[in-house]
Amino acid sequence: MAGSITILLDKCTGCTLCVKKCPFGAIHMANKKAVIDMNKCTFCGACVEACKFVAIEIKKDAALRRNLDAYKDVWVFC
Repeated sequence: MAGSITILLDKCTGCTLCVKKCPFGAIHMANKKAVIDMNKCTFCGACVEACKFVAIEIKKDAALRRNLDAYKDVWVFC
């Protein structure tokens, strides 16, 4: 698992904004509340940004945070 994501049911109004914003189709509605399919979720955070009611919390594992200090003086040519 890459972290955890939680729907705060007391704050979720069932507006479906998060469903529309999820690029992976990982969110659906059940009983007028958002439900996340953990098999599809990539923890991208699009749903968190879309939620006007702050009803979604995401926590990413430390393994996902990379130390970029070793990547100095790298040039990319296209």
